[in-house]
Amino acid sequence: MKEKKQQPPSLSLVDNMDGHSFEYFCADILNRIGYSNIKVTQASADYGIDIIAYNNGQSYAIQCKNYSSKVSNKAIQEAYSGKDYYHCNYAVVMTNNFYTIPAIKTANELGVILWDRNHLDK
Repeated sequence: MKEKKQQPPSLSLVDNMDGHSFEYFCADILNRIGYSNIKVTQASADYGIDIIAYNNGQSYAIQCKNYSSKVSNKAIQEAYSGKDYYHCNYAVVMTNNFYTIPAIKTANELGVILWDRNHLDK
């Protein structure tokens, strides 16, 4: 008998997760798409970074935001500075929502990767 692969929760269920559960949901997504050495950071004093992960020899400092409204500029700035603190190559902000226009502009200027609701749904 062939074992069924467990499907990730739907985004409507994700919207009701607490922040810590969302971080582990994001870590699971990263694992499913081929990232390795995935580590969820400690809950406090994480310097704005919730997950450290690796892909193709590059390190990623990832901030996870499970919000009911759009993610602001502050999250982008925190991820950018947290990337340096953890000596990572890239900063990423993952959210179950979308980003404000200023957040998108700042991310483009600083080279922060944005994964929004549509990206998670893929």
